Amino acid sequence: MRRVALVGCAVDVESRLRHALSDVTVEVLGPDDLTGWLGNDDPAVVVLGPAVDNAERIVQRLRLQGARLPCVVLRDARRSDPASTVLSLMAGEDVRELDAGQDLPAVIAGMLARAEGHHRYRATLSAVQQQLDVADTIRRQIGDRLFGDFLSHAPIGAVVLDDHGVLRGWNHRAGRLLDLAEPEALGLPFAELFPEPDRPRLRALLGASHAEEGEEPLFERLGSDGRFQAVELNLQRVTDPAGEQHLLVVVRDVTVRVLAQRELAERTRQTSLAAEVGAAVASSDPLPERLRRCCEAVVGRLDAALARIWVLNEASQTLELRASAGMYTHLDGESSRIPVGSGRVGQVAAARRPHLSNALLGELWREDREWARSEGVVAFAGYPLVSQDRLVGVLALYARHLLAASTIEALEMIADQIAVGIAEDRLLRDLRAAESRYRHLVEDVEAIVWEAHPTTGRFSFVSPRAEQLLGYPVERWLAEPGFLTGIVHPEDGHLLTTVGLPEETEQREYRLRAADGRVVWVYEVVSVLRDADGEADRVRGVMVDLTRRKLEERRQTAQYAVTRVLADAENPKTAFPAVLRVLGEHLGIDAAALWLLDGRRRRLSRAESWMVPELAESAVTTRLLIEEGYGLPGRVWATGEPAWVVDLGADTASPWAREAVATGLRHAFCVPIRVAGSFHGALECYSRAPAPRDEGLLRLMDSITSQIGHFLTRARAEEERAAVAEALQRPLLPPRLPEIPGVRLAARYRPHGHAITVGGDFYDVFPTPDGAWALALGDVSGKGPEAAAITGIARHTLWAASQHSAEPGYVLDLLNQAILRDETPRFCTLVYVRLQPEEDGRARLDVACAGHPPPLLLHADGTGATLGVRELPVGFFPDVKHSVRTLYLGPGDSFVLYTDGITEGGGAGDALDADELLATVRSAGALHADELADRILADALRRWGDRLRDDLAVLVVQVPAA
Repeated sequence: MRRVALVGCAVDVESRLRHALSDVTVEVLGPDDLTGWLGNDDPAVVVLGPAVDNAERIVQRLRLQGARLPCVVLRDARRSDPASTVLSLMAGEDVRELDAGQDLPAVIAGMLARAEGHHRYRATLSAVQQQLDVADTIRRQIGDRLFGDFLSHAPIGAVVLDDHGVLRGWNHRAGRLLDLAEPEALGLPFAELFPEPDRPRLRALLGASHAEEGEEPLFERLGSDGRFQAVELNLQRVTDPAGEQHLLVVVRDVTVRVLAQRELAERTRQTSLAAEVGAAVASSDPLPERLRRCCEAVVGRLDAALARIWVLNEASQTLELRASAGMYTHLDGESSRIPVGSGRVGQVAAARRPHLSNALLGELWREDREWARSEGVVAFAGYPLVSQDRLVGVLALYARHLLAASTIEALEMIADQIAVGIAEDRLLRDLRAAESRYRHLVEDVEAIVWEAHPTTGRFSFVSPRAEQLLGYPVERWLAEPGFLTGIVHPEDGHLLTTVGLPEETEQREYRLRAADGRVVWVYEVVSVLRDADGEADRVRGVMVDLTRRKLEERRQTAQYAVTRVLADAENPKTAFPAVLRVLGEHLGIDAAALWLLDGRRRRLSRAESWMVPELAESAVTTRLLIEEGYGLPGRVWATGEPAWVVDLGADTASPWAREAVATGLRHAFCVPIRVAGSFHGALECYSRAPAPRDEGLLRLMDSITSQIGHFLTRARAEEERAAVAEALQRPLLPPRLPEIPGVRLAARYRPHGHAITVGGDFYDVFPTPDGAWALALGDVSGKGPEAAAITGIARHTLWAASQHSAEPGYVLDLLNQAILRDETPRFCTLVYVRLQPEEDGRARLDVACAGHPPPLLLHADGTGATLGVRELPVGFFPDVKHSVRTLYLGPGDSFVLYTDGITEGGGAGDALDADELLATVRSAGALHADELADRILADALRRWGDRLRDDLAVLVVQVPAA
């Protein structure tokens, strides 16, 4: 029985409801009578009239009492109700606010219908237990008959077992998930669906009927297709009418979650291992200590029983044990020295390939097998340590459990770091040895050699090379205390303030200011010379000029940075500012401008300019056009050769030079930009200090301008290709959708990829001679001009065939023949629709689907369906016939056509099926045709994001609501 309670309502409200809802019991109650009225479980609605002053409190009280009771609150338009704000926050399916003029009986009828639906839902859940009968009866109640329509089609799996854990029934979801088929699986023990090692735990869980606290009801298995599967089981005891107990098992597929958790854990473990090894290698500890820390990290992060590192003695081709962690930490014994090629570790070194074994006992000699068996070791992994193609050692680990294949990946992440650490240690030892051999070099050595007091730091000897390199007389070095710290570059002063003397040797790189203002990079090795008693006698240093090497490093860095900028940039507008900024950062340039030839006006046009912030704007960076012969760019244009000005202050006759000097610039050079040997522009650079001609810098700039020329060629070619692509794509889509009386149309199209790519998706709408309309949406396989050609054939053939007969079967047959006649390897999927508006306001649709994703049918009442007939695409086989399905769109109904980019835009492995897309679209509610098309396209773009790899096309047909 359905009931309605009226509280504080006028008499006419009662009479209207009794007249309109004859099958509903209408009762008039006071606010205090509702509590007793709630006891009945029948579907019911409460109507609170304007006479109720505290409507929001009554609604809140009903909710606090746990009653899912729909409420209607009638507003009084003649007064302002401060509670309306509170009620609006509660508004939803269960609470509605209505004006007096709204259709109250219709609203109440809808709310009662929803209440009945909730009632049936709860009854269905209760019926699951009641429908369980004795074993013989259950055996006959498979699928829908056992679970009812609700649980049979639920999105979760449900399985019923008897007391022995034997299968007695399941729903559709469980059947698909666990590969169950009737009647073969009936009577099968549920535990046998899972691997043998997990069956005891599963049987224990089934016997307990629930998971113990802290126990994870998670089980793994392989599906019928061989794929890994993880399921979560939730158990509940139920009793049938005969009093016999059964077990209801809810099965949930958590494969994606489990795999993601494992992948995250593995990545976290590998990242932590790499971080710990990196910190160990980068530390200042002696090499054995750093290697020991690396081994400890391997033991801790990879759960190894033992980790060891051997370093190669190249002279004897022997691996020497330098670090060990885990069950052994000693470095002596039989494994302390292993010849390359001998034993498992030696073979890894000889082959220079990683090795992993989970059958260690079967591969070892007898003595080694006894050791492995006694220690419980079953697995081994070894990785060669190689630096710059030179073997420097081997990293190995032993484990008491089987090792995953990812162990090699983890070792690979750290092997390079360890190898570099060993190689750097060797280089340092070689450097110390070299310094020791040459510490008594004579004065004519090509380095600055000096000696100083170990306490005061005052120089007692400085070789003549100091004056040759830096320009300061040796006498100043010897006479002035702290002379060296006075000529150190301000940014490097901290490098010479080290407290105390180095224990052995110390190396450092820093910059010095020469007497002529030049910046000189030096590499210095400092060592302490001690007397017979071990006391510091004097400090000796050797300085080597690194300026040329540092300069070449900066120039190589600049060229690499320019290459990266031009490779990553999409167009000159983004590339040129970055190029000029890179040149300024790495080459000490203070201002630059890039000029391109405007062939039509026979002038150089400034494409981009840049300058350091502390310089004021001037004509150097603000001039837009230059004629041939004017300024450095004009001179380079006229001569075709680079131009170099040592000192702009000496060229007072040139207006452009005076402008540059006024800005603070003193030096300039300019190089041409050539494309295929022809002048296309110039790159102009300035700095604030005079500089002699540098042929090396000019060669570098010539290489950079050559890259710019190639970039310009590529950019112009891409512009031309984009224009061609746009010209090819334009005729493949209608310029605009026609207007069809009584029907709304909306289309959206989004091509994938760069503008130079021609997509294969298309749609079209056009009238037919019989007064109907033809609609088509399709997708040609592939992309580019070939796909565009087939798209053109398809659109033309569809139109031409429809002018003779718009019958879908006839049109698709002619299209199939046209594509086959072209003898192309491509094919086409599409949906073709003949649309005929009817006199009663409906629209008749005759639909044929040729291998295309099924269209969606959305009814005005919120229900929907998919047209599940796809059949073969056109262009595959001759004599293919396509069936035609006729349907009618009523007011408010919509028909949606779409391409596979909407459902499979991120790849087939992550696709939506048509039913999932339908559910997504239905959840949006009733939308205008344009809003619906926008929503579908936006959902696809948001769903696929950066993974999108296909075109997107949507065509919506809608009959407006009455």
